[in-house]
Amino acid sequence: MNTALDTALDCGLQLFTFVKQGKGTDITKVTGAIDTDEVWLVSKKYDGFYTQIHWNHITRECVVFTSSGKEAIVPSLTRLLQSMYFKHSFIIEAEYIYNCEGKLGDRVNSGRLMSYVSNTAKGITNPLDKNDTFKAFDCLMYDGKDLRYEPFRERVSRIPMGLAIDFTLYDLAGAKEQIDEWTADGWEGGMLRHKESIVKPRGRNKQLLKIKSYHLATGICLNTLPGEGKYEGMVGALVIQLTYQGLDYMVTVGSGLTDEMRAANPNSFLGKFYSVKFYGSIDKLIHPVLVW
Repeated sequence: MNTALDTALDCGLQLFTFVKQGKGTDITKVTGAIDTDEVWLVSKKYDGFYTQIHWNHITRECVVFTSSGKEAIVPSLTRLLQSMYFKHSFIIEAEYIYNCEGKLGDRVNSGRLMSYVSNTAKGITNPLDKNDTFKAFDCLMYDGKDLRYEPFRERVSRIPMGLAIDFTLYDLAGAKEQIDEWTADGWEGGMLRHKESIVKPRGRNKQLLKIKSYHLATGICLNTLPGEGKYEGMVGALVIQLTYQGLDYMVTVGSGLTDEMRAANPNSFLGKFYSVKFYGSIDKLIHPVLVW
């Protein structure tokens, strides 16, 4: 008798083996025009850890994979799926957050997933913890059928209701307005998915867009740090003092430096003012990048 797992093997998408994920494109990096009248499925962007949930309803087993393909057994998730009596096997993508909402900066709270990975590799049983939360946003396989080339509107309908995140329909202007409200409330940003989009395992998908509201501040360079690896013997980062919303920050930032800039004399940066783009602040600036 064929089980859901047998069917998955037949179609080449195997349960309990990590599947290459598709990645979205930052809207600021999209080349070409975007149809402003097009309707998108919009959701909050959670600041947690990417996971892939593999559930076999025949064996009632559940395995969670990290973005690097490492396995973890999460008892709270397994018990949840078992209690739902869900009679379908699937592979779904979800963001893992722990004991938090998943707002900007909450990723640090979700590092518990790494301890689950370590324990699983050592054969240690992980604790049953009610603070484990998974926010599912896509379905890659359902009862052995490869859904990656099915439209998103079909894939998302397969996610169990107890795990699925909320999606709302907006045009581009409405999406940006809503995401501005979310970021003002502390969220990282938003994700826009075209209802007909498919999963692209290679490269960036222009029908899966990321929108983040960023901030700009200008500060003075007080020091430089040496580069490492391919940048050994060059400038690795600038140490910049700046003020944002009345608070002083000391920011170490290397992103945005070109190879030509890194090859310059370190002293040439000192005492000069530089603009830094970032996506918010907790006790430090999030993802700082030099802007020219």
